[in-house]
Amino acid sequence: MRTYLIYWDNNMNVKIYAKSRGEAIETFLRQINWLLGGPFPTKKTVKFLDLNYEREKNMGYTHYWSFTAPKRGETAKIEKAYQKAIKDCAKIARAYYTVNGGLSGYTAQTPLGSYGGLLINGKGDDAHEPFSMREYFKQNLEDNGGDFCKTARKPYDVVVTACLIVLANALPKNFRVDSDGNKGDFVAGLDLTRRVLKKRLEIPSNLRDTTRLKILND
Repeated sequence: MRTYLIYWDNNMNVKIYAKSRGEAIETFLRQINWLLGGPFPTKKTVKFLDLNYEREKNMGYTHYWSFTAPKRGETAKIEKAYQKAIKDCAKIARAYYTVNGGLSGYTAQTPLGSYGGLLINGKGDDAHEPFSMREYFKQNLEDNGGDFCKTARKPYDVVVTACLIVLANALPKNFRVDSDGNKGDFVAGLDLTRRVLKKRLEIPSNLRDTTRLKILND
């Protein structure tokens, strides 16, 4: 069995052969610490990271968003764009649920247009915090102008990221997405939006291009 360290920034992929998983992580840490000018971690630190990396990566994993009030004279325009985005998000949730199941909340389980806004969560052990949007744009401004959803990277996260992409593209000046993840964590959601909506949307440009680590064995 061979172990590979794969890390990337945006679309750059680097593949390094290592004899073991621990060695792969150690190689990664050597390079990162060298780039940052910091001390190389001890073997104990490497072992701890090896045992806990996947678990700690997912702890508290959260997406955040904020709304900005429309400029004078643009309220109706922004509301129309918001309603279209909500409908597109509902289509995505329904399409995902039809094929994969695993969703709860009225958006996935009721006919399109039955309710305003959005309410989406995972199901059973794959549920975490609900992802919700208010029925009308201005109501989101009343809720402190923003909110968050902790998905812990559970399967429904792909639907959440897809909806955040839709809203960010529909309301580029009035909706901002932030995340504990980075652009790479939104790729699956982007693919889902494009397959369901047949539109070429883009991942929000403000999301981080943080280097990520993945270990593969073959």
